[in-house]
Amino acid sequence: MAVHYLTVRMNASGLDDLSVIRDAMSWFVGHDSNIVEEKTTSYYGSSVYIFNTKIKKNKLIDETFNKFETQEIQKMISMLDSRLDDENSFHFRISHNELIDGKVKIANADSRTVKCKIKFELYPGQDIYKKAAEFFNKFC
Repeated sequence: MAVHYLTVRMNASGLDDLSVIRDAMSWFVGHDSNIVEEKTTSYYGSSVYIFNTKIKKNKLIDETFNKFETQEIQKMISMLDSRLDDENSFHFRISHNELIDGKVKIANADSRTVKCKIKFELYPGQDIYKKAAEFFNKFC
């Protein structure tokens, strides 16, 4: 199944070690990905860094999803009903701190997160839930 793209967004404060954040993001999405770093300020004036990337190559997307453990992929499959939108995109968040440690885990509601979105390519007559489940099942 073809995927249009995967986007990943990771935020960091001025207190974070930015080289660690860059390394974690680069490891997760692949060193060949173009990671854009933006510096801005928060409402109170402190520095905020936003790391964004958009991966369009299916090979890199597959390499990224191969970093998930089977139980994490199964969690994503179980979330399909609540996380798929009308534009055939699946939204999920992974744990910021776990990613820094080199692990990829679906985030809890009370933890720092990395925001991810996968946009599926869908043709008329195809069922998005079936196609998304097929995509995720190949990583189990």
